[in-house]
Amino acid sequence: HLAYYLSTLPNVELWVQNPDYLVSSSKTVMDAKKEMSIVKKDPAKMYAELDANTRIAYQKAVLSNALVDNDSLTTLQDAVDYFDCRLKCTEKEAVIILGTNKPALEENKYYIDETIKFYTPTLSDKDNTKVIYKNKIYDISESDTTVTIDGKTLKIGELGVYLYFKGHPAHPPTEDLKEYFDENGIEILPHRTPVEALFWMYDVKTGGFQSTSFLSCFEGQTEFFYEKPTTDALVLMMDAGYFDGAVIFEKSID
Repeated sequence: HLAYYLSTLPNVELWVQNPDYLVSSSKTVMDAKKEMSIVKKDPAKMYAELDANTRIAYQKAVLSNALVDNDSLTTLQDAVDYFDCRLKCTEKEAVIILGTNKPALEENKYYIDETIKFYTPTLSDKDNTKVIYKNKIYDISESDTTVTIDGKTLKIGELGVYLYFKGHPAHPPTEDLKEYFDENGIEILPHRTPVEALFWMYDVKTGGFQSTSFLSCFEGQTEFFYEKPTTDALVLMMDAGYFDGAVIFEKSID
């Protein structure tokens, strides 16, 4: 709570992306909120406005953790090139799945399967001139093998996005989950890289298990949740419509 305390001092500001949703379980913090000097900031805008040299330095600083436990990346520029290559997409959108402290296949398979279905353009079983993609319906001709959505041409029956998995820094995926990702064309991003920075630096979509990382997303960036969020801040944001349009994949309990 040091940042909260410091922001009550006359010469200190607390920069927050979404101050309307700043909540704490500490009554002391919430009581002192009115005394804090809180300033709303847009990190993506701040990043975009950096001059070229500063932007390069920032990229290398925030992406440097990708080098940890990674034999294929050896320099800071390698790390920048790695993420640029994967997340600056033109043919398809990039979607980052957020993991949690449940890194095994059994705990993830249902949700991953639902995610793949969600992002795969699929013919309607009732009308072969309709394609379902991200829970929306699009018209096609009977002989079409592709569908154009938001300016991107997608093959029917094939994954329409590039899927990436960003595990919890302390809980990388187990071997069986890694194998499942390989089988389904899902690439695992370096698990020590702060995913919040990726939200600000790249035009990506995201979703996954409940995480404080969603507090750093922009409206419309989060497209799905694995189970309904329960933490105070995320519930507040959801009730306020911040995550409108996001679907919730819920696993039934037998």
